[in-house]
Amino acid sequence: MLFRSAALSPSTVELLDRLGAWQLIQQVRTQPVRRMKVWESCSDSAITFGDEVGEPLATLVENDLTVKALTEVTEACPNVEIRYGAKVKSYKIPSLQDCEQLPGEAVVIEMEGGERLEAGLLVGADGFSSLVRRSLQKEEQHVRWQYGQMGLVATLALAPSSTPNVTAWQRFLPSGPLAVLPLSSTTSSLVWTVAKGDVAALLSLSEDAFLEAVNTALYSRRGEQGLA
Repeated sequence: MLFRSAALSPSTVELLDRLGAWQLIQQVRTQPVRRMKVWESCSDSAITFGDEVGEPLATLVENDLTVKALTEVTEACPNVEIRYGAKVKSYKIPSLQDCEQLPGEAVVIEMEGGERLEAGLLVGADGFSSLVRRSLQKEEQHVRWQYGQMGLVATLALAPSSTPNVTAWQRFLPSGPLAVLPLSSTTSSLVWTVAKGDVAALLSLSEDAFLEAVNTALYSRRGEQGLA
């Protein structure tokens, strides 16, 4: 089973705790990252942070679990309304001049179904192709380029070990970084950045062959074993 996860910083955990969501997350599962080792394939350079008994550098939490907890907390707020499956057709955003002439001028939001909503504050968090940004009629000021890479994500089952699974491993390869992040005491999350042309071949491998490819990628040219 594949679990898409995120490494939450201590400040993020603190925010979720204040919102009441962290308690809900902890009731299911979290995994602390207390140690991190980063190294590269083209030299002996490496750096290690933290230790196995110190305070967590981050905490691994499944994305769906974070969303579920935040949804439960938000739905319990009497002053918040959540609309699923809603789509905005257009925004009418007052200009600075309009606001000066008509204090309190509201943003008008027209939904696909014809409903019109008004708000004193509009937060534009709708991604790269932002309708909010286009509605501001501002000149586009962004750049983009293709990396030619894709990320392979998998959940790895670990062999039994007396060592706690609290270390995040990250190796930088010419094709991109490979990370193995602790997800539970017996599983880790793999995030492997590879060239787009290599994705199909890796996905077609058998389970044993794929694990062999992962282990090979964790060895440097000088024979250093990545997870030693």
